[in-house]
This record gives sequence, C-alpha cells and structure tokens, in this order.
Amino acid sequence: MKRLYTFFMAAALCLSSNAATPINVVNGISQELAVSRAAIVGNITYDLTFNIPASKTEAVKGNATITFIYKSGKTDLQLDFQGAPSQFDGLCIVNGKQIAVAWQDEHILIPRKSLRRGKNIISMSFISGDKSLNRNADYLYTLFVPEHARSVFPCFDQPDLKALFRTRLNVPEGWETITSVSTERIPTYLFSFVAGKFSKQTQERNGRTFTALYRETDAKKVAQLDTVFDIADHSIRWFEDYTGIKYPFSSYGFVVLPGYQFGGMEHPGAIQFTDHEIFLGEHPTPEELQTRVELIAHETAHCWFGDDVTMRWFNDVWTKEVFANFLASKIAKQLFPDVNHDLNFLRMYQTRALSTDRTQGTHPIQQQLDNLNSAGLLYGNIIYQKSPVMMRKLEEQMGASRFRQGLQEYLNTYSYSNATWDELINILDRYAPEAHLKEFSEAWVKQKGMPTVTTQWNDGKLIITQSDPFKRGLTWQQSFLVDAIYTRWRN
Repeated sequence: MKRLYTFFMAAALCLSSNAATPINVVNGISQELAVSRAAIVGNITYDLTFNIPASKTEAVKGNATITFIYKSGKTDLQLDFQGAPSQFDGLCIVNGKQIAVAWQDEHILIPRKSLRRGKNIISMSFISGDKSLNRNADYLYTLFVPEHARSVFPCFDQPDLKALFRTRLNVPEGWETITSVSTERIPTYLFSFVAGKFSKQTQERNGRTFTALYRETDAKKVAQLDTVFDIADHSIRWFEDYTGIKYPFSSYGFVVLPGYQFGGMEHPGAIQFTDHEIFLGEHPTPEELQTRVELIAHETAHCWFGDDVTMRWFNDVWTKEVFANFLASKIAKQLFPDVNHDLNFLRMYQTRALSTDRTQGTHPIQQQLDNLNSAGLLYGNIIYQKSPVMMRKLEEQMGASRFRQGLQEYLNTYSYSNATWDELINILDRYAPEAHLKEFSEAWVKQKGMPTVTTQWNDGKLIITQSDPFKRGLTWQQSFLVDAIYTRWRN
C-alpha cells in the first residue's frame, strides 16, 4: 500500500512532470534494489551531524550530506529512510539546487533528472527515529545491524555500498562520545555512535592506543580494564600473525554497556560489549574468564572477517560469524592450555547445532534472503553453532596450513571490499583441489540437515556409513576419530 504525505509549502515545487517513475519501490531493501544500486553508485561519503538532547523524550535531529559517484540509471535513485511523516520535510538540495522529493515506502526518491554522471552531492535535514537509538535517561547507543541505519538517517543501507563516515555529535555538556572509524570505508550496519555520561579510560599496549567508555563504578571491576586491554592487544597481535595483515583500522575503541542485548557488536573503532561478560565478579570461574577472552577475541576477529572483508549480501552473514567463533576458539585454546577444548567444542557447538539440525524445521547455513528487512530471521543455532562445526571439518579436509594460506589470499584479494562464500571457496579450492571443496560446500553449507551415521562390526572390521535423512543422496565429507573399547573374555 502506498502512502501519501503532505509536505511544507516548498513541496509545491513538486517533482517535475518528466521525472522517471520509480519501479520496485517496496518496504525494506530488496535484493533487486541492492544489486541495481551497487552497479550505479560508489565512492560514498556521509557527512553527518546529530543534535542529541539531554532528555530522551526530545527528538534527535540531524543533517546529512551524501557525496557519491553516480554512473547512470533509468529510474529515480532510492535513498533508504524510515519514519513518520514528521521526520522528513520532503526537501533536498541536490547538486546545489533545492528540490522537493517524494517519500514512498521507506525510501526518499531522488529524481533521475537531478543527478549527473560522476560526482553528486545530496543534502537534507531529518529527524531520527528512536527504533535503533537505544535511548536511556543519560546515554544512548546505536545498533544498526542488519539494516537499521535507515531508521536514524537517510542512506544506502546495504552491506556492499561501503562509505566513509564523518560524524559530528552535538551533545549535552559532560557527555562522552565514541564513533566508528572515519578513515576507512565501512557499510552502514557497522557505523555506530555512542553518547552519554560515561567514564573514559585510555591505555597503550605495544605502541597502540586503546580507548574504553564504561558506566561501571565498582573500583575493583573497573580495575579489570587492564586485563581487557591486554586481551584486546593479544587478540590483535594473534590475528596479525595468523592473517599476515596488519590491523585494518585506524583505532581500537570499545564501550561497555549495561544490559546490552548481545554479547558484543563489532563496530570498528567503537566495539560494543555487554558489561556482565567484561566486568566479572570478585571470584570468577575459569569458564567466565574463558568466555571473556572468547568474546573479545570474537569481536576483534571481525575487524578482519566482516569489517575489512564484508559479505556482499546478508545471506552470507554467517561467514563473518563462523570465522569469529572458529578463530576465537583458537586463541582461547592458546591462553587456556589446561582446558579440554575438544570437549568444550562438542558441548558449545555440535550439540546445539544438532538440536536444530535434527528437526524437520532445519535449514541450510546459507539461506535465501530476498529483502534485508527479514535478515534478522537468519540468526540462530545453524549460523552460530553449525557453521563452526562445518569450518572445523573444512580445515581438516584441507589441512591447517593450506587453510590458513587460502584465508590470507582471500583477505588480501577483497580487503576493504565485499566477497561471497563462493568466492572464498574458489580460492580455498585452489590450495587443496583433492578436497573437492565445492562438493563439500554444497552438502555442508547449501543444503539442510546432517547425515545419519551408523556403525557396524563385521568380520573384524568397523564399518561406518552415512545416509541422507532427506533422501537427496548427499554425502557430507568428514573424518572420524574412533576410539574402540573392548574386553577379552576368558572361558
């Protein structure tokens, strides 16, 4: 259903009668729209100003100047923006001229006739929706994954249109702020800002400066930041060694948030952590200590896997999560050598994966996604638990050394850009052609379910077989480590 809005008097300018009629204007960001925009828009820079009042009942207002290179297009250009009619006045300045624009189904439609090949500049004022501002009495933090940046400011809200962000936050006196990096291109879902009454601490490790914002007041808990900075520094140096690539961003900062809805979120330069996994009790258990290490290592891993090289479309969102989980577990194994990590892996990943994958309602790791407004439905045990099981078996098929070499080529090839799972498999396949990774990927990633594995003792031999519970004839390539326990009976 289309919505009709009444704009200010200047809207009487209306769209010129020869403006192109937009097509495929729908709520959310369809894959069709994303593909078409990625072909004609690039080199994006957002200059954003947000005026944040002290009272959370007052609106956050802002201004956006969006600079980009435009190739050509047959229809009006769609900018993504949600909200009520009062949040946008229908006016834009496009390449120096003020025009009235239509706002339809969560999109601002920039007339094709107002755009030109090459550099274009669009400016507008807006009122942010509260949906993803996470406003509290004296602080707020944004969380835009997977496609909620458009609820706060007009943008191209898709992962393969990376941009530079230059951000100005006008905040009440005494408030601290932190924003995502401004010197490297990132997608909109990784852009973030935090503002409020926070304490701030800055420390240096091995020539690198780390910054933390936090609201914790217990001195003993705050003292744990020394350890948190140590873990972050260790994680960075581990990933630099493993990938052969220096830390990809200009800063490493984080904010520790009370009651945060996730464990963490990997905004480069402004990582968000939940307080209860960072600030531990006076006598933390070994499991709590390891969980903290894995959380920090997980979000740091994303700086390479997800932030530097980003999935092209959110059907591959699992790729960033699998590497973050899988590689963070390697760091934990190094730092906690006395722990039975194989048993932990079985407990944390395989059993949880099977709890979903053995049901009729299971789904493939890589799922179809037609519109980003449904991307939140992709998350679950299959993405977070089955994919590390798959990746461990893929590494076993290739061998750890060749697996690592392939990942290094992947990161170097697509640095500060976007890639698909298939493009990664193509690279890995060259390092281990005998592993038949395309067939491996078809069964493990693109099809649902797990095999039914049976064993039989026959004529002094242990025979292991697998069958496809969905009767598709699939074979899941994998190795088995078998322990045989037997007793010799005496007559």
